Amino acid sequence: MEHSTNKAKILAGGAMVAKMRRMAYQVYEKNFDQSEITLVGVGFKGMAMAKILKQLLEEISPIKLHLLNIQKDGESSFSYGEGEGPSWLEAKHVLIVDDVLYSGYTLFQALAATMAHRPKKVELAILIDRGHHMVPVAPNYVGMVLATSLLQYVAVEFEEDLGRASAYLY
Repeated sequence: MEHSTNKAKILAGGAMVAKMRRMAYQVYEKNFDQSEITLVGVGFKGMAMAKILKQLLEEISPIKLHLLNIQKDGESSFSYGEGEGPSWLEAKHVLIVDDVLYSGYTLFQALAATMAHRPKKVELAILIDRGHHMVPVAPNYVGMVLATSLLQYVAVEFEEDLGRASAYLY
């Protein structure tokens, strides 16, 4: 995908921390009665966000948290790594985490791969929802809704120090 070299910072450091902390509180408020939740990071950036969300949830809740990664497995499907998935997904509460929601295809595929393991409940957490959904995927937790054109691109860059993480609009 070709995009402009002009980039605008739309979310940085403290603002990103605040949005993710708010999402963590929302997850806890809606799931305070759960004994455990499995956070599933979609790809590299979804996993980076899931790790941060897990850390923030651990600061505020007694819920036991598991962390899994789901990766693209070819053109149109996703899968869990060898030995991952079934034991932490079957009949469990699952929170699928990704950085940006655009068409919804990626989340739809991750959701389909997760549903194959028969979870009890599945929710979606997205840092930035930029609209233009092509499939009926609606996140339960959203850090920011951003109106974009079809020609624009949103990129999130996570750092070990969340205070240095940023999101850009190209």
